[in-house]
Amino acid sequence: MIIFLNSWCFGEDTLKVSLPSFPPFYDNEHPSKGVISKIYSTIEEKLDLKVEIIKLPYARILKNLKNGDLDAALIFKNKKIANDIKYVAKLSESQILIWVKRGKQLKDYKSLHHLQIATIRAASFHDRFDNDEKIFKIPVRNYVQALKMLNKNRVDGIIGSKSGVLHSARISNINLDEFPPPLLLGTKEWWLHISNKSKKLKMSNKLKDIINSLYRKNLVFKVFQQEYLKQKL
Repeated sequence: MIIFLNSWCFGEDTLKVSLPSFPPFYDNEHPSKGVISKIYSTIEEKLDLKVEIIKLPYARILKNLKNGDLDAALIFKNKKIANDIKYVAKLSESQILIWVKRGKQLKDYKSLHHLQIATIRAASFHDRFDNDEKIFKIPVRNYVQALKMLNKNRVDGIIGSKSGVLHSARISNINLDEFPPPLLLGTKEWWLHISNKSKKLKMSNKLKDIINSLYRKNLVFKVFQQEYLKQKL
């Protein structure tokens, strides 16, 4: 059975992993219901090895992949740690959208220039956006915090995955229909990252086969629909 931890639990017979530790990817009230948590459960069954999920802020996921305190993580493909990890395999893709505050309209990408956009700290969403110095990124812990700031006009907009923002709006009682239609930037790939310092690096090929067997372009959103919107896969 998959184990959810807030602190380290060492063991040669375990794979220490992490994930975006906010809803709907990790569910604090029902951890086994979280979208990425459920996918880890499937990986555990196929891998025949105990998987320990370690809940961490996004920035610490990257740090602990670098230093080897984590074996692996299912997150958006992140180029900032390319020299410290191995990209094992692509699991799925998610739409990346930007919502702006009431009364403001986004005509195109350039409309984002000089706006303050709430962004998950250390996350990578879209190459052009991530590297655009004309957009002011306001770091936040999670989508709930970003939405509350948007709702109070403390930022001009927020960026995030479709499933993540939709769920966070629901649990925050924020009606996204009150805001202008979001701007679709593109899609972002979910990849399994494994630390170059992990003792489980030798399992990369086996993990790759498992992820490839699970791959569906819309898998993450479909699991979100099934778990939180009660729609069948």
